[in-house]
Amino acid sequence: MSNSLGTICRVIGLFLLLLSGWFLAVMALYCLVIMIIGATFEWSHVGILFGMVVIGRMFYPRNVFKW
Repeated sequence: MSNSLGTICRVIGLFLLLLSGWFLAVMALYCLVIMIIGATFEWSHVGILFGMVVIGRMFYPRNVFKW
């Protein structure tokens, strides 16, 4: 495997690891809220919340331009 292909694989792996971490965090928080409220778990709600978090992080990166 060449260096460039290895770098691309690492970047893709790190990106997937970051996304899966955010997804697990959103799902855990959603599960906690659902258990407190007593409602039913729905995967579509987790997907919508995850999409909102991803879009929010894309357009409002925290502390990027702060001095």
